Amino acid sequence: MNILLNVSGVANSAHYYITITKKAHQTLTDLAMKDYLTGLMNRTSFDHFLLELCEGRVKKGHGMSILLLDLDHFKRINDTYGHLCGDELLRQIGIILQEQTRKEDCATRYGGEEFVIVSKSDSIEETALFAESIRKRVRDMQFCYQGHFVSVTLSIGALYISPQASTHIQEALELADQLLYKAKSAGRNRVVSEQLAS
Repeated sequence: MNILLNVSGVANSAHYYITITKKAHQTLTDLAMKDYLTGLMNRTSFDHFLLELCEGRVKKGHGMSILLLDLDHFKRINDTYGHLCGDELLRQIGIILQEQTRKEDCATRYGGEEFVIVSKSDSIEETALFAESIRKRVRDMQFCYQGHFVSVTLSIGALYISPQASTHIQEALELADQLLYKAKSAGRNRVVSEQLAS
């Protein structure tokens, strides 16, 4: 009887430690793959995801969109209200991007106040509408920090890549960055979109 109790106790202990180890592993994986502030993918996991998505797009004949988003006047917000306000704003943007994207999309904090969304798309119109819905959602949010309502807007460069297009992903990111620059230069709080057809 004692042997059975001892074996049962060892099995329970082993199960307990395996469960703890799995949870710890998942926590470490999340820390390695996610941006600590926004909960979005970090740059490293984004690079891996992007390669997989591009390979899948080519195999399945899908179009895709790359949205490069940048918070307008983020430095001014940090300078006026402090970096803790800026951090909270980045957290809120992360929540909005998670709400606005589908499970199969990729939303990433690309660096600082810059974000990237990569998603499957069927047309330039769909890409532009998606980008515009995110821009409006951020513009209309009620961001309040320590009793101060802070106006927040986004500029977005939205690139649609047709299934026939053959481009290196780095070139596509650079094109999206150029579109973002045009949105900023044209007055901010806007979407500039373009199609890469071949």
